[in-house]
Amino acid sequence: MFTLLRWRRDPSVRLLVATTHLARNPESDDAQLSRGFQYGVLFRELLAFAGTHQAEDVPVILTGDLNAKDCDELAGMARALVRLLKSPTHPLLWSVTDAPTSATTITEERQLRIDYILYQSSAIVMTGVGRLPRLNKGSPIPDENHPSDHLPVSARFVLKSHWAQVCACIHLRTLTHAHAHAHTHAHPHAH
Repeated sequence: MFTLLRWRRDPSVRLLVATTHLARNPESDDAQLSRGFQYGVLFRELLAFAGTHQAEDVPVILTGDLNAKDCDELAGMARALVRLLKSPTHPLLWSVTDAPTSATTITEERQLRIDYILYQSSAIVMTGVGRLPRLNKGSPIPDENHPSDHLPVSARFVLKSHWAQVCACIHLRTLTHAHAHAHTHAHPHAH
């Protein structure tokens, strides 16, 4: 699900929020491949939604039950698919940052983090992450205090000003150029 929010005081300030639920069973390697594909599709659909609403440059926050032990692995699979298929994708895929939390689900089989808040750090600053209650491995949820098998995750964000975003983009490009330049000189026969 995608939604485009506008600030009432200044409608030019917008935020795109996406939420998803990927294939279940975080322990399964086969399901991880499905989640990697779903994650890639999500970014293509996000690009289409943003394009339809003239919001390609609007900052993005992505939330959801990714059912993954490692969201970086999902991003790696999605990036590989994008490159192989040469398909357009939302820029968030290349700059996604994780708001770190502890385990979000504890069952009799597992205690791990599968719920995430991801954001576009080039345009958004995270100012804090909500605390999750401590749960013991021997106390699976849901229970009388936690009606779901997932703990709610939360974070606080501030949108960067346009000029801060431009400076961050220039800094990132400078670092990328310096890295490429250093790599070329370290391996002169790489071309």
